[in-house]
Amino acid sequence: MAERIRHASIYIGGRKVATASQNSVELNSGDEAQIADDGYLGHSDGAELTNMSFDTIEVARKADSATVVAALKSKQPLQMSAGLVGGQIHEVEMRCVKAVFTSESAKGTQTGKFDFEGGPTKAIG
Repeated sequence: MAERIRHASIYIGGRKVATASQNSVELNSGDEAQIADDGYLGHSDGAELTNMSFDTIEVARKADSATVVAALKSKQPLQMSAGLVGGQIHEVEMRCVKAVFTSESAKGTQTGKFDFEGGPTKAIG
């Protein structure tokens, strides 16, 4: 049986304010190749970083829409809970580094793309 894929969750101050779907999670070791005059020497141990991108964020309650935008603009750290990655749910504190909103007035729709960056994840389940 295939694993059930869950949406990512966004928390502010310990309260779930939104869920995200159509997301990608990028785990980076932060390691760098060490090259010298003699060629490749190995890799350095870097700082682990996490990047997440979401195409859809749905607020938990209508009032949370303003809360999420205010948190993004004030550079407030957000607690993110990623869906299954390697069979486990991962949590990480992140900051939104880019939000792009696209509107189509004829249809009355607005969509967005959101990019987040943070440190290492912690597997919780």
